[in-house]
Amino acid sequence: MPTTLLELLAETVERHGDKPALRLRLDDGTTTTWTYRDLERRSRIAAWRLRALDLLPGDRVLTWSPSTPDLPATYYGAMRAGLIFVPLDLRMSPDAVEGIVKASGARQLIVGTGRDAPDPRGAGLASFPTTTVEALTADPDATFPPDWEAQLDAWRPPDPSDVFELVFTSGTTGTPKGVMLAHDNVVASIETFHRIVPPMEHRLVSLLPLSHLLEQAVGL
Repeated sequence: MPTTLLELLAETVERHGDKPALRLRLDDGTTTTWTYRDLERRSRIAAWRLRALDLLPGDRVLTWSPSTPDLPATYYGAMRAGLIFVPLDLRMSPDAVEGIVKASGARQLIVGTGRDAPDPRGAGLASFPTTTVEALTADPDATFPPDWEAQLDAWRPPDPSDVFELVFTSGTTGTPKGVMLAHDNVVASIETFHRIVPPMEHRLVSLLPLSHLLEQAVGL
C-alpha cells in the first residue's frame, strides 16, 4: 500500500501509465494531453532543475500559476527534490501574497505563463528569484549530465511523515495561517476518497484550481 504521494504516483503509472492524466484546451482550440507516464517523466525533469537552482531539501518554494499540466508536474518535482511547496491562488490580493511570502520563508517563486498568469511585480516580487513551471518541465537540455536520472534515483525518497506542502488559510476570520501537510495526511484522505468514488472509468468534473488542496487530492 503506498505511504507517500510519490509511491502513489508510481503505482498509478504502473497500472495506468499510458492513459490520459491531464488535458488542457489551448487558446487556439487545440488540446494537449499528458498521460500518467508523461506526468511522472516531467516531474523528474522538474525535480532535477529545482535542485540545480541550489534549493535544498526542506526549502520552501512558492507556486503561482494557472492550472496547466506543468503545475502538478512541478508539485511532484518539488516532492522528489525534498522541497516544500507553498501554493498561491491566482485571486489572492497583493497584500495577501506579500504576507505569505514573508511568513513562509520561501526561497524561490515558480509562476505560470500565458493569458491568466500572475504578474509578480504587482505583489512586490519583481526582484524575487523566479522561474516558470514551463521552464522546469521542458525537455532536458545540455545542462543535464548523461546520468542525471541515475543520480536522481539515488536521492533519498520522502518518508510518510515528511512535510511536502504548506497551505495558507483564506484569512476569512483573521490573518492567513500556514498549515503543514505531510504525505501520510493526504494519502489517508485519498484512500478514504477511493472508497466512495466510482471506478476509474468514470470521469468527475471539478472546477477548483490546482492551488486548492481539495483539487490536488481529488483531481490528481
